[in-house]
Amino acid sequence: MLAITRAADTSDIAEKMKDVVTDFTKTPPTKVESFHRRELRRLKKVAFYIKHRGNAMEDKLFYITGFTKSNAKEYKFDVKDRNTGEITKDVSVYDYFLRRYNLRLQHWNLPLVETTKKGIVFPMECCMIAANQRYLYKLDDEQIKTMIKFAVSRPPQRMVSIRNGLQTLNWDHDPILNRYGIKIASQMLTTKARLLDAPAVQFQNAVVTPGVSGRWDLKGRKFLHPNPTPLKSWGVCVLNNGQFRCDEMQAKNFIKRLIEVYQSHGGRVENKNPPFIGGHIDEGKAVEAVWLAAGNQAQLRPQLLVFCVPSRSGYLRIKKSCDCRYGVVSQVMINKHVVAAQPQYMSNVLMKVNAKLGGTTARVKAVSNLLPYLLIF
Repeated sequence: MLAITRAADTSDIAEKMKDVVTDFTKTPPTKVESFHRRELRRLKKVAFYIKHRGNAMEDKLFYITGFTKSNAKEYKFDVKDRNTGEITKDVSVYDYFLRRYNLRLQHWNLPLVETTKKGIVFPMECCMIAANQRYLYKLDDEQIKTMIKFAVSRPPQRMVSIRNGLQTLNWDHDPILNRYGIKIASQMLTTKARLLDAPAVQFQNAVVTPGVSGRWDLKGRKFLHPNPTPLKSWGVCVLNNGQFRCDEMQAKNFIKRLIEVYQSHGGRVENKNPPFIGGHIDEGKAVEAVWLAAGNQAQLRPQLLVFCVPSRSGYLRIKKSCDCRYGVVSQVMINKHVVAAQPQYMSNVLMKVNAKLGGTTARVKAVSNLLPYLLIF
């Protein structure tokens, strides 16, 4: 997702959409119109304030309803002189800002921001996105990473953050709460709790007690139930339509080692030389190509399709095509992990693959003195 959709902090809209700015200025409009205007629509209803009239007018908010098809030099309107009442016709937005505010627009070639006030438009670089607005769309990888980094903290740090927030809210002196006689305790609630013993995990050849380590160490472990049908009809597709690339030799080396690790976990693989497909940019065509290659090689309906991709951007397209169009399970991996070929990563991936092929990785070891029970989620 482009930078224009990250509206959590204050910044002018032209800066938020700096990736789009480059495309609008260097790419013929026919090639960028549909994609970037679709991205611009995500800014609809976003609140902003203007900064070109001197001090930023943060207390007066406007709301985006859309964007014009013309830029600041193409969009023209009539200007009425406040002193003489004289009307000057067909003044471009670019010329108006230059004459009225002595401001030479840097991004005049971008669409103008339309607002809820009819006929009122602003250049993007004069619009500052208001802070703390709700984001309604799916986050991209970088946004998810930033969100998790902000949200994940240890209990003591979280407690300090909550207490600082309470001091900022200052509920004891809130006039609305006091008017209705509402009191909110400043101390956290204390309740009784008990620490449950960590369960033992049963594999086919061992019972492991991980405790609170929080890590699955699968070295030397065999899956409780391997795939019931040997893996015979399957294929691999390597997509290099992004920044991080993986060549065919690296992919083949990874798959060779993946098969070895799967067999060490008890997996059953009959076809150790699946077909490799590469060079496809469109994810839908790539799924079709590897589906046909796997089926033709084994003369069987494919059991599994494996994809090595540069990023998560095409993940949903691949999954949708595999699940809905072909009805086949799939496994998507990022190229940088494929190139690294770490055994722990392979084992983690193979837990998913084994489950998708009908197997079971492990189970909680049964406790003999417990009565049978039923859990409903």
